[in-house]
Amino acid sequence: MSTAQIHACLRTIGVELPVPDPMPRAVALGMLLYCVESAATIDTDRLDLEAVREGYVAGISNTLRADGDGPEALGGVWSRLLQARVNRTLTDLAATQTDDDGDGYTVAPAVNHLLDAAQALLSTSNPPADLPPHQQLHGVRNALRTARREVQAARQQIEDGRKVLRSLGLEP
Repeated sequence: MSTAQIHACLRTIGVELPVPDPMPRAVALGMLLYCVESAATIDTDRLDLEAVREGYVAGISNTLRADGDGPEALGGVWSRLLQARVNRTLTDLAATQTDDDGDGYTVAPAVNHLLDAAQALLSTSNPPADLPPHQQLHGVRNALRTARREVQAARQQIEDGRKVLRSLGLEP
């Protein structure tokens, strides 16, 4: 999408943009993403999520057809979109963290490690087509090792949280 298209989408849904110089493309795209994600969060319930996913996949399929790609490319696009979601979540989580003065506990580090593990695993689901099989296997091995380390670090963070609860007289 071009910057002008993103601005037009925002105006269409009622966002007032500064005149004469609207926001840069990345900021406008972030605002549009927020509008869509918040609408999906507010307007759907558990029964509607499969329908939302169906529309999402239809959008991917339409894009693939427009780009001349076949249905076999769906998995790769899906994987890249999931990785982008995890990246945004990691960025958002990091932006909302507060400094810990040592007296408390926050679950954010454990969540970060688990999301990093998910990123490592997702990275293997769409290897370049021209990558030889032995290199793909090395990539999978490295991703599994990274995921294991991240899960172990998350477990340690969770155990630290349990210790804090015990120190407060609570049974975790």
